[in-house]
Amino acid sequence: MEKAREIPSGKQKILNAAKKLFAQKGFAGTTTRNIAQYANVNEALIYRYYPTKKDLYLAIIRSKIDQLNVLKENLENPEQNREGVPGFLKQIATQLFSSVKEDSDFLRLLYFSALEHHELSKMFCECFVVELRKKLENYVSMLMDRNIFKALNPYLVSVAFIGIISHYLVANTLFELETPQISETEVIDNFIEIFLNGACKKE
Repeated sequence: MEKAREIPSGKQKILNAAKKLFAQKGFAGTTTRNIAQYANVNEALIYRYYPTKKDLYLAIIRSKIDQLNVLKENLENPEQNREGVPGFLKQIATQLFSSVKEDSDFLRLLYFSALEHHELSKMFCECFVVELRKKLENYVSMLMDRNIFKALNPYLVSVAFIGIISHYLVANTLFELETPQISETEVIDNFIEIFLNGACKKE
């Protein structure tokens, strides 16, 4: 099997530095000179790989989409999950948690990009966020057809689940709120229980 082509070390340093600075200062507030200084490379090297700052920004977005495509692929056959509906939802939540934990700078970059009304943030949402929601919506529709879920709006049901997870991740990553020391597993299990069965006791 042919090995995946490795990214040159200088290019990777540029990508890492750019992501860090875009997350801290935004696209408009970051210059290629800033990036070169942070990456400890010559500014000319940046232009060798990326003719414009937008090209560099786009490379970061595309790289993240490629990484997260694995998550979407894991959602292709939800019925194969041996733990049923709770297991499938836990798979989604766990992978979203892992993605943010491994690369919190990208979440900050994405929100900064949205505040700046940068078109590339929309590209990421269309390529990943919307696609993830559609896959979950299709799964929810199937569960409704089988009378496993109530006859609700499948779009809103899928948005509700992703919203629970994303709100928690955003609040704790971007704002670093003081929260009780709760394990990731407990957080996910509680959210799934609330989503599937609610918080009220059934009589």
